[in-house]
Amino acid sequence: MSEYQYYEFQAVDRPLSADEMRELRAISSRASITPTRFSNVDNFGSPKANPHDLLVKYFDVFVYLANWRYRELALYSHQGSELRYDLSCHRARLPFKA
Repeated sequence: MSEYQYYEFQAVDRPLSADEMRELRAISSRASITPTRFSNVDNFGSPKANPHDLLVKYFDVFVYLANWRYRELALYSHQGSELRYDLSCHRARLPFKA
């Protein structure tokens, strides 16, 4: 059985710059990248970057789904360049219901 991992990041407070999008492209050549979104399906193992680091540096919302029934949601909110509210350490592990 092959692995299935889905990563999605959303930028809510501000769009990504062209330079930031290039930095993300260097992490994954297969990802879908727009000024407000980075999504990738990975069937071959772990990503080249730490999802928490990507969330803090570029995004506000992170969703992760895996075929072994693991789900993760993380939220990160910025006020300018400072952290205003961080829910990234509060991860909900939701059971899969068929």
